Amino acid sequence: MDTEQLSVLLLDDDFHTRELFKLVFLHHSLPLETVTTIDEALDYLQTHTPSVVVVDLVMPETNGYEAFDAMRRLPSSVQMRFVATTAYHTAETPMEVRAYGFHGYLPKPFSVEDLVSELRRVTRDTN
Repeated sequence: MDTEQLSVLLLDDDFHTRELFKLVFLHHSLPLETVTTIDEALDYLQTHTPSVVVVDLVMPETNGYEAFDAMRRLPSSVQMRFVATTAYHTAETPMEVRAYGFHGYLPKPFSVEDLVSELRRVTRDTN
């Protein structure tokens, strides 16, 4: 992954997704923080500003849209890109998440290549 200064916060309750991210980021020697709840994410974002926040849309305590709204209220959010991910998707999901304000979308299951490609795209896309 040739993305300079890439750091990611992953908010996902799924163990396997977190482990896949950890393996990819360890392989590329890139910073990654994983959390399982919105409270953990908000605590982390009080002192850190990752370049990308990946948010699972379906979690037990809160949905990804609510989590996104809470994180977007933080002043530092203007410096971050947000990517939605979910295993529960339809053909309309990519358009829905972008219309909601997410910068990108990663449907589960995804390959390592899809993960790398989408993170590269959202960090290069300034729209």
